Amino acid sequence: MSDTVCPETLMYDYVLTGNERSFNALYKLYNTQIVGYLTRKVGYETACDVAQDMWVKVHRKSDTWNGTKVRTWLYTIARNAMKDYMRAQGRYVAKNDSVRKVAPTCTQPTQSDTLDACGILSHLDPRSREVLTRMYIVGQTGREVSRCMQMGVANVYLVRDKAIRTLCEEVG
Repeated sequence: MSDTVCPETLMYDYVLTGNERSFNALYKLYNTQIVGYLTRKVGYETACDVAQDMWVKVHRKSDTWNGTKVRTWLYTIARNAMKDYMRAQGRYVAKNDSVRKVAPTCTQPTQSDTLDACGILSHLDPRSREVLTRMYIVGQTGREVSRCMQMGVANVYLVRDKAIRTLCEEVG
């Protein structure tokens, strides 16, 4: 296989002939990127497992590929595999589930919520602590935190990501 072969050509070849070289070339081309995408969502070890499940699904469902961009199709399968994993772990609530139909409240995190996380969160500034507490202890979405704290949704995620990096550096 030449390095200049486009992904869609590789996919057509795999779908029509079952050529394992084409599948392996797609794997080599996209696996690292997909694992990176999944790592940002669920952590490295889980991302590797989810990516392997995703490639099995790609193999099994290759005949459903309709000629769209391969990268988009693969990322859609990866996202869906991640959602399936998170659902199985009880960590994912679909937007249309009844839980999300209830209007979110902007109540302050309780004192016990805050005390449990106090030790590790003491390394953070108050805004970062509140974002993490609301998202990971109270269970609010980024949009709910944004509304309650009167800040942009993108900013909520920036604060969250920076806080997590800070905690990783502090904790080890």
